Amino acid sequence: MKLKYVMVVLLGLLTACGGYKQLTPKPEVVALEAGYTPILNKDKSFELKKGKKYYMTFPAALKPNFYLVLKAARLE
Repeated sequence: MKLKYVMVVLLGLLTACGGYKQLTPKPEVVALEAGYTPILNKDKSFELKKGKKYYMTFPAALKPNFYLVLKAARLE
């Protein structure tokens, strides 16, 4: 019974993320305190299409009480 429950939850998580595209910046974002780090695709900004959904993963902080702060021009 437990295995069946785990499989249903896992299947639900995998299908929920299917409509999103992962953004992978180059160079990779590292978990070091270095001030402002631009998130670019090689040397250009990412071009996002309207109506599509995107996500990006960030590395965990190396020490407690460190936070990720994002600044966006527009959020709609």
